[in-house]
Order: sequence, then structure tokens, then C-alpha cells
Amino acid sequence: MTAPARAFLIGAACLVGCAGPTYDFGDLPASPVAIVHRTMSESDKAYDQVLENEKFLRVRRTGRRERRTRWDQNRLDGDRVMALFEGPGERALAALGRMALVDPRTGAIEPAEWAKRGSRPLGWSQDRTRLLYLSVRRGEPHIFERNLVSGENTKLTHDRRRYLDAAYCGPEGLVTAGVDTAGRIQLHYREAQSGAPAAVTGNYMAYAPACSPDGKTIFFESVDTKGRAQIRSLELADPEGSLRTLARGRHPTATPDGAWIIFSAKTRDAWKLWRMRPDGTGRHPFGRGADWEHAPAVSPDGRYVVFIATDDERQVRQKLWVRPLDGEDDRPLRVDGDALHPAW
Repeated sequence: MTAPARAFLIGAACLVGCAGPTYDFGDLPASPVAIVHRTMSESDKAYDQVLENEKFLRVRRTGRRERRTRWDQNRLDGDRVMALFEGPGERALAALGRMALVDPRTGAIEPAEWAKRGSRPLGWSQDRTRLLYLSVRRGEPHIFERNLVSGENTKLTHDRRRYLDAAYCGPEGLVTAGVDTAGRIQLHYREAQSGAPAAVTGNYMAYAPACSPDGKTIFFESVDTKGRAQIRSLELADPEGSLRTLARGRHPTATPDGAWIIFSAKTRDAWKLWRMRPDGTGRHPFGRGADWEHAPAVSPDGRYVVFIATDDERQVRQKLWVRPLDGEDDRPLRVDGDALHPAW
């Protein structure tokens, strides 16, 4: 899309949804949004890295010889994070950013100094006192938990799987996504921190999990036979017998009342936010944004959704926006720099 066309669409969207704000930032829940934050300088470095990667891909297609940069090492797609932990250089580390907590009302940023650069938030406990995050220990990605009351960090995974994602399931359950030594990407569930994890998915790819508020249902991302992203679900009481495909899309997340699943789906022009019922019915897009929309996270009160907006599929310049669940009146949160991987 050309710059004038994009400007026209943004202007048209503002005529509809921005002319009379239906809420103020002070109306948003005070609970912080966990993100990966990049300063403007770090964002510029990330953009330079993408341009270098694209140049490398063009060189590969033409067969010309030139110094090669590892494309997979520096990918910014949060659901393919394994390669981010294979010793990236200084510029790649800048591209990864640092985990931080954002006040949604003011945009104030509190860096998570207790987490390594490149760590990524995954989700909050229901009482908002604990935060799951992905980080590295001895060169391997693992799942950690930060207790914001005690200030303690706890490593929750201890096996040889290379972990990609995790989510709380109900008050005490935990579901993780990881790659085992055979290369299978599966989900494992355990009832509490001390419980033994058990596989709940079979011989198919499963990652990016999210759970229903009661902890009985897992929603997750997979791929169909053509390699297209799709959202599936299963019931923990009968994982194999309850498996169903709900929709094409990515990044599923449930509202606190369990009534809706918010996700990102590809349209003819871009990836947009959609919502559907937990059984896959009632699918429809909501909102009038002009950009690409990714990684939705629902507010604790269930009234708002934060998400990442980018101006193209490169997903380099990533801005944090908020949208009411009724789909009206998008507003950018006042975060200086880029915001990635929100968890609210």
C-alpha cells in the first residue's frame, strides 16, 4: 500500500472512530501491561537488521555471492522464538528489546531489570500477582515466573524441551509449548508447580496456548495441511476426543468471562483482529484499524483489548493500541518507542 493510500485510510478511520473519544485513558484498568520495549534507537537498529536480512534473501534468490547473515537468528516473530537464543550479536540484542511494565493510563514504563534482555512476557495469573515470561538459562529457553509481591523469580521448567510459550490455566494450572528432542512442538499441562507435566496434544504442531478462565479448555495455534495458521481447542478432561479446529488465525486469547476468543486473522489486505465464541461460532472482525493488527491481550475487566499495530507485514515498527471490545474508537497508548508481545 502506498503512503498516500495509507494516510487516506487512517484519516477515514479517524473520521469514524477518532472524532469523539468514547473513553479516556483514565477509564482503562490500572493493571500494568507487560511488553517487550524497544527505544526509538533500538527500533532503528531492528529496522536496519530487517533490511539487511531482506538483502540477504534477495542475494540467495539471485544466486550471487555475498557475506550471509543468519535470517532465522534475528526473526522478530514471537511465536518462532527458538532461534533468538542462539548467541545473537549486539545489534540483534537491541532488536529484541527489554521486558517492561507499562501503565496503560499514562504510558509510564518500568523496565524489568530483573529479566534478561530478550525475555518475553507470556501472561498474568488471575490475581495479577504473578507474571509468566520466557527467558534463557544456560543458553536454553525456559519458562519463568515473577512474583511481584515477593520479588522472586522462579524457573518453572527443568527438562530438555526448548520452550516457546506458556499460559496459566485457572488458578494453579500451567500449559507450556515446547520442542522436544524429536523436534515435535507439543503442549504439556500440569496441575500445579509441583506437578508432573503431561502431553495433551498428539502428532501435530501446537503452540501459543491460551486457557479458558475456568482452566478446562486450551486454545492454541497450529497449522493446517497447507501450512496456514489455524486456531484449535481441546478439553483437558478429554484432550484427544475433544480436539476441534475453530478458525484460521493466530494469537488466541480468552476474555475474562469466557464469552469470547479474540484473535488475529488474515484478510485480503492484512491481519486484523477478530472475535468468536469458544466453540468457533459467531466469527467476525471488529474495529476499523488501517494497519496490520497482531497479538491481542484482553484487559482484566474484559472491556478493552490491547494489540500491536504495524504498517506492513515486516512487523518492525510495532505500536501499542487499545480498542474497546465493541470495536469502536481505537487509541494509541502513549508509549515512547516500540512495544511487542503485550500481556494484560
